[in-house]
Amino acid sequence: MLGIIIVFIIFVSAGGVYDILNNAPAITVNQSTGEMSSVADINGQTLTESIFSMIMITFMFAGLFAAKRSMGVAYDRRKANTILMLGVALILFGISGSFYLLLLKSG
Repeated sequence: MLGIIIVFIIFVSAGGVYDILNNAPAITVNQSTGEMSSVADINGQTLTESIFSMIMITFMFAGLFAAKRSMGVAYDRRKANTILMLGVALILFGISGSFYLLLLKSG
């Protein structure tokens, strides 16, 4: 049940409802230059952006789960530290990927 709730939260927070309601395109084409891009302007969203956001949010949730799981490993300190570092790395990767997408959209 918790997994279904997490998947729903990831879907909604990545803009899945927006994609369904507005039939978001997978890529956009710049009218003046004819360039194709998978990143829309700051006011719009493409399907590719939504999928990338879902992946980054999934990394962040997995990192939080790993960090929580590392607290449960009391018998092996090295294993707990390894799982904690993996969790922190996943969280940082998800946050940096999200900021990178925002940088692409704004610039």
